[in-house]
Amino acid sequence: MKDKENIKEYSDRLLNVVNKIRLIGEQLPDSRVVEKVLVSLPERFEAKISSLEDSRDLFRMTLPELINALEAQEQRRAIRTEEVIEGAFQAINKDQIRQGERNDQEKNSNDEKKNGRNPPCPHCKKTSHFSIYCWFRPDIQCRFCKQMGHMKRVCKNKGKREHHIQMVDEQDKEQLFMATCFASNNSNTETWLIDSGCTHHMAYDESIFRKLDKSQISKVRIGNGDYIEVKGKGSVAIDYGLGTKIISNVLYVPEINQNLLSVGQLLEKNYSIIFKNRTCAIHDPVGNELFSVKIRGKNFALNLSEIDNSKEEITDEAIEGGYIVKIHEKLPKNDGGDKAYKRPYKNLKGSSIMYGSSTFKLKRSYLNTSENLGDEEILQILHFWGDKLELFFFAYCKANQNKNKKLPPGPRGLPLLGHLHLLGKNAYQDLHKLSKQHGPIMHLRFGFVSNIIVSSPRAAEQFLKTHDLVFASRPPLEAAKYLSFGQRNLSFAEYGSYWRDVRKFCTLNLLSNLKIRSFESMRREEIRLFVETLKRAALNCDVVDLSAGISSLNADMSCLMVFGKKYADTEFDERVFKVVIHEHGQLAATPNLGDYYPCLAKLHLQGLTRRMKATSKIFDEFLEKIIDEHEKSAKQDRPADDFVHMLALMKSGETEFQFDRRHIKAILMDMLAGALDTSATVVEWTLAVLQKSQRVLKKVQQELEEVVGLDRMVEESDLEYLNYLNMVVKEALRLHPVAPLLVPHAAMEDCSVDGFHIPKNSRVIINVWTIGRDPNAWSDPEKFIPERFIGSNIDVKGHDFQLLPFGSGRRGCPGVQLVTLIVRLLVAQLVHCFNWELPNGMLTSELNMTEEFGLVMTRANHLMAVPTYRLSK
Repeated sequence: MKDKENIKEYSDRLLNVVNKIRLIGEQLPDSRVVEKVLVSLPERFEAKISSLEDSRDLFRMTLPELINALEAQEQRRAIRTEEVIEGAFQAINKDQIRQGERNDQEKNSNDEKKNGRNPPCPHCKKTSHFSIYCWFRPDIQCRFCKQMGHMKRVCKNKGKREHHIQMVDEQDKEQLFMATCFASNNSNTETWLIDSGCTHHMAYDESIFRKLDKSQISKVRIGNGDYIEVKGKGSVAIDYGLGTKIISNVLYVPEINQNLLSVGQLLEKNYSIIFKNRTCAIHDPVGNELFSVKIRGKNFALNLSEIDNSKEEITDEAIEGGYIVKIHEKLPKNDGGDKAYKRPYKNLKGSSIMYGSSTFKLKRSYLNTSENLGDEEILQILHFWGDKLELFFFAYCKANQNKNKKLPPGPRGLPLLGHLHLLGKNAYQDLHKLSKQHGPIMHLRFGFVSNIIVSSPRAAEQFLKTHDLVFASRPPLEAAKYLSFGQRNLSFAEYGSYWRDVRKFCTLNLLSNLKIRSFESMRREEIRLFVETLKRAALNCDVVDLSAGISSLNADMSCLMVFGKKYADTEFDERVFKVVIHEHGQLAATPNLGDYYPCLAKLHLQGLTRRMKATSKIFDEFLEKIIDEHEKSAKQDRPADDFVHMLALMKSGETEFQFDRRHIKAILMDMLAGALDTSATVVEWTLAVLQKSQRVLKKVQQELEEVVGLDRMVEESDLEYLNYLNMVVKEALRLHPVAPLLVPHAAMEDCSVDGFHIPKNSRVIINVWTIGRDPNAWSDPEKFIPERFIGSNIDVKGHDFQLLPFGSGRRGCPGVQLVTLIVRLLVAQLVHCFNWELPNGMLTSELNMTEEFGLVMTRANHLMAVPTYRLSK
């Protein structure tokens, strides 16, 4: 710093250098700049530097803080100096003024004697000017402002106009006074600096622009007077999980390293900005708070990934977007035109609604990290819409009401919500409690949809056997739309010729007894490899994650059966494979508001659609690869004799079934997901209940020793002689069914069941979990007692309605034969080859049996145990 230079001049010169260094991509942190400044300061700032060292950590001080401190010191010194100088000048100025007054009086006296005064102006009667220059002259027009009464030479508007033109010219130039001077080097496309020094929103990363017009080229002036180029203007889209944020009218300035949100541009659009208590709050034109940002290092940085409490706003000129839904209404005509409404509402925190131009618009702006809306937010939204739609819903109900038809009993519901508020995390348990109060056939309304809850063996027989054809279809579900390629798979397809063809094909080519037996050698080899892995763990006394191991084994066997090879090892990462399968099941089981409020389906309030699309895309790419491999093999006359090959034949038209590529992928996805989830879950629960009941475990091992012996592993041919093991599996399925609630059935027409009217399109939900605990069908239903099946012919194939783990009727699970075979074989093998102990000295009574509800009911915690090999070979 030069001796005669002040801090303002020095800081401008310094920032010019810093900007140039940072614009070429060099990393120059504030701490390094502060260090350089302290070294270059002259001696007059030595006292200030010493005080800063005593009171502050100079290495944590930012450049703006240092410059502000130095400017304050310089201004205090200047004020003290000016006070002394001003006192001296006052004495001199008084003498000069007196002498000047005397000189002026003498000069005026001489001028008057010499020339005399100007004659009075005929227009204004003043003697200070000639009449030709009078402002009030009526016979002349100014060439500058076009007004009558004066000349351009004396126009009073000339200066104002030039000043106005200069101001407009300055305003038209985009300015950026902060640029990268005080911005952090840790640039982030999700961070926007709220800046009062820039005239437009600006961004530096071209990839975040949703639309970019590169013809909009201009320049930006930064604080030191230099210019940097603007290479376009557009709107920025930021994907953060739940949706997309849009910031419009953003300049593309690649030479800066910080996104900037212009305060001036916000105020220009009637937004209000309040700085209070170290917080910047921005409100929309109708007064709703969009977001609130706390100060950080004397800057207000809006980080979209950190902001809580999503805010909403409605105007088309919003800086942030989201999901925009337009529901065109037929409004009443008024004088040949549509009647326009402009009525804002503010009944819900962070939301506003505007009716206008015969279009109802709702714009949602999410500025938080929450992937999904919470239960409270969703209930707030539903309550908000409740008072608007309650009258409509009442009229709808009245129009469809028939007093002569009796619906099943049920609890009193709420307007719009119906009975959704009665369901918690474990819906099957909540429905179980309600059935005790209202009976085995119960009517519940979820949103706008009627649901019939069936909770007893006798009632289930009515729906699944007596009226099986009426309830053989599936309702349209959002999950089925995205996860089953448009509801084309066997599980979710509507009842009809297509569904019958698919079921017939899958049964003949994958799930028949002949096909199941053909994969016996494959299952034997895969189980042998798994047992060898457990034997090595037993030698080292290692704790084994049985849940993970069984899931991996089942994935390998399922892929070999469906695809002809194991994809979980190489092409499809095993960890990702399991995670995606789990995500698939969770999404399919999560209640979707779009299923109960069709008018809200496109709003995606829960964020489920985005997740379902992502999961579907992963499986789509995976299945496309498999189909391509099989088609390539078929062209080379090396067709694989597996399920995919048969599906490829269907596509080629060489069979009686004619399916396209989407049908093939839907069927493959159904077979894979069903085989993976079902078998592994049942095996895990069966082993868990055996650990809890050591008496039953020892009895199973005793039966295995008598039938198989201790010198070999269990073969599939041995299973038909293991009667007690079969009872154990059935008892485990009774207490822990694979799916506590069967996939909903749909009534294809009005029907009367047990004296109750079941309306068309009602959804029928069979609560298998409650049926398995019905005290009228089972003694001591909460206890694990396999002996209850002695002398009983009850099986799990759907013929006995007190035990329905796989459903019954036309929509019963077609793979029940394969699942029960794999479950019995795996349980028998693991119990026969090993003794199992819980880790860390845990008692069997301490084993956690908490359930995790989903499309498949799994254990909340993995089953961990220590194996001990017990065979002689």
